[in-house]
Amino acid sequence: MKSLIEEIQAGGDARRAFDAAVARVKDDLPSLLNSLQHGESLDLIDTLRTLQPDPMTEGLTAPMRACRQGCSACCFTVAIDVTPVEAIAAAEYIQQCLSTAQVDAIRDRLKKLSMRRAMMTREETQTKRLGCGLLGMDGACMVYPARPLVCAGVHSFNQEACESAAELVALEQADGKVPIDRAAKASTMGVSGALQRALVERGLDGNLYELNSAVLCALNAPNAWQRYLGKEDLFASAHCTEAHSWPRLARTDAAHSSVVKKPNFLKRSRQRSARR
Repeated sequence: MKSLIEEIQAGGDARRAFDAAVARVKDDLPSLLNSLQHGESLDLIDTLRTLQPDPMTEGLTAPMRACRQGCSACCFTVAIDVTPVEAIAAAEYIQQCLSTAQVDAIRDRLKKLSMRRAMMTREETQTKRLGCGLLGMDGACMVYPARPLVCAGVHSFNQEACESAAELVALEQADGKVPIDRAAKASTMGVSGALQRALVERGLDGNLYELNSAVLCALNAPNAWQRYLGKEDLFASAHCTEAHSWPRLARTDAAHSSVVKKPNFLKRSRQRSARR
């Protein structure tokens, strides 16, 4: 089976979902980012959430989706990558809405998971899952209103398959696979890709980072939002999963704007004849 990125590049339903999502957000992002100095990262995430397709009602496949509140199987089977904006928003929510004891517990979990990730080989990062450090003891997401875009946009068609995959991952017997709504995920990638490009075009860090280590960096950086907007490199110790811009690809002899390249999945398909 083709990867979803290959499907997007080749055209078809995945490409149409991706392009529709990009069109949905690209006109709003410039003014939204221009107003960042006067708001919080949570404001941006709230707005992006309204621009995402409604997971349970939009799309022909919506009635087939098995995702329901209280199910956290994908939190153990899916590797989550986030932009700095999403990591800072999660950290701000933690600091503003949770108790001191809860914040300390989350920070401790994130430290342990980040250390485990740092000791994994490249092959292990592709086959093993560490789980999410933002889950509570009851298995519920502790930052649900500020959860990353991908967490709100990836949906399964089979709850039993999700639970079985989570069990396999826990036993390290196999990399759990579940039947996901690929069009919905392509749409979410479109929103994320548009956000990454908008950040990069403003000279901000628009790279993708592994969730646990990125949120830990944001938690450990007082006044993270303003420092991020001031172009301080706050995520140097996070695990970068896709480096396509400053500061992960910085050159000492070049300005930020001259070292930027597009995220991989934003490249146009070479199969021009397949497009209509």
